[in-house]
Amino acid sequence: MKYVRLLLICWAMLLSAVPYVAPYAAPYAAPVDEARLNSLLTALEVQSMAMGGVAVGRGDAPPYVRNIGSARLQAGAEQAARADTRYRIGSISKLLTAIMVLQLVDEGALSLETPLKRWFPELAVAERITVADLLAHRSGLGDIKDLPDFDRHWMFEPRREAELIQAISGMPRRFEPGTKAVYNNSGYLLLSFIVEKAGARPYGEALQARLVRPLRLQDTSFDITSGLKPGEAASYRWENQWTLVRATDPSVPRGAGGVVSSPRDLVQIIRALFRNQLLKPATLQRMLAVKDSFGLGIYPLPGVGPQAWGHEGVIDGFSATLAYFPQADIAMAWCGNAHQLPRDVLVAALRSAVFKPDAPLPTYAPKQVRVEFSVDAGRPVPDVVSVRGNATPLSWKQNWPLARDAATGLWQGQVALTVRDGMPFEFKYLKGEDKWETTPNRSLLAVPGQSSRTNDVFNQNAAYVALRQEVLDADDKLFAAYNRRDVAGMAAVFSERLEFFHDKGGLSNYRENLAAFETIFKTNEPVRRDRVAADQEVFPLGEFGAYHGGSHRFCRTARQPESCQRYRYANVWERTADGLRLLRVISFDH
Repeated sequence: MKYVRLLLICWAMLLSAVPYVAPYAAPYAAPVDEARLNSLLTALEVQSMAMGGVAVGRGDAPPYVRNIGSARLQAGAEQAARADTRYRIGSISKLLTAIMVLQLVDEGALSLETPLKRWFPELAVAERITVADLLAHRSGLGDIKDLPDFDRHWMFEPRREAELIQAISGMPRRFEPGTKAVYNNSGYLLLSFIVEKAGARPYGEALQARLVRPLRLQDTSFDITSGLKPGEAASYRWENQWTLVRATDPSVPRGAGGVVSSPRDLVQIIRALFRNQLLKPATLQRMLAVKDSFGLGIYPLPGVGPQAWGHEGVIDGFSATLAYFPQADIAMAWCGNAHQLPRDVLVAALRSAVFKPDAPLPTYAPKQVRVEFSVDAGRPVPDVVSVRGNATPLSWKQNWPLARDAATGLWQGQVALTVRDGMPFEFKYLKGEDKWETTPNRSLLAVPGQSSRTNDVFNQNAAYVALRQEVLDADDKLFAAYNRRDVAGMAAVFSERLEFFHDKGGLSNYRENLAAFETIFKTNEPVRRDRVAADQEVFPLGEFGAYHGGSHRFCRTARQPESCQRYRYANVWERTADGLRLLRVISFDH
């Protein structure tokens, strides 16, 4: 699955300017198959993979709507999820904020070139930041989510406008306005206030006047006061059972992430947007002009099926995706308040259910898988191997014995696993307690009851083992310098032709990257990077060098207990006369 996600990220980078496509284009004219959607959602609900709601509709017909699981689970206050259940939609709020700002542009209340200093002269370089920069994540402002202790207590307390502006004003700038795109929550907080100031009414009232009443929405609102409102879902995370997640105070994200809505309302909003019911046609085209992966409050969503436009959102235990497929004239929305299944896997299954009518649907039920394998590491191997996975199976057996095949010299064995249908899992073989990896990761989706032969995949030789160790040693050198805040030490590992792509921060080069680390090391609290050993994979790239992918944890060491987050990366190392140098980086899953 990680390869699919990597390809999607790379594809998004290539979409520099994608025009609006006329609806109803073949081959996507088939009606939405509600039976397939029902089958998929039933499986998600029966196996407790997620709780939330879906809406899918073509044209102006009433959409298919179904909700699964519970809106609230507290004893004595249980509520089943219904079509009118309202979910926090996180950063999909940014799309709604962008629409309202662009409506003000259409009305002549402001322009895309209006400088930020008109409303916030106290902010640094406000005269050089435009409304368009804020909409396209090109302001260069620091992100309010990077405040110290933001996720420990700051985001849970009510915040006034003055506090938010002061916090943004005190953060170091990331880059010169307009020079690149870096996903930014601060910009959309400021746009929330611009909606209020330019439109002369509070954000929640503007939302009602500009979207809710004209479109006759039923479940969409913004309330700045704390606490769950009637009809709203709470969010949960899985800890062997669903556990309540503490809610962010809505006064903190506001129009950057504080709106509540439902799948059926979101489908109606994005339909209206692409029918020119909310903006002038020329304004919509300007909104869809992509630069550095972002339009104005909207961006391409690659994946199964035709090209899609929309936005995604995450806040607390909620996650949401809103997509419109112009070639099929289909709108799709998912709003969830609890997930065991990662959102990207869930949304991919929804898109497959709609656009790949012949593809089998996952059941997420437990299934037995038997894997036959053989290992040749160029040296004697141990009597036992262990199996680890990055998507935890229901159960597995460890320490399976290996037998030496006299004819081939290979060590052979079998592993029996119980996994979930439709959930990709990855595994590797490790040497005892030392966790010496004798093979690279491989994804495996096996047919129940059949043997999955992986002999050809897992054969290795000493040259591979040596290359793998060389790559990991270079990675260790780089992040030893990072952990001691040594920019010069990091520069010694980088290629001067480095290109670094961050799924929230955009693209940067060698010099920009080093300058960014200089700023981070001077202004941010100490952070330690730990490589996740069980997730590492290395593949040779001929004489050029090697690919290195995996995940790592970044821990804020000044906090007790440490606050850690896990991210993914894909690197290309180039072989030079001075050893391996890091040439390309894709950092994602933030």
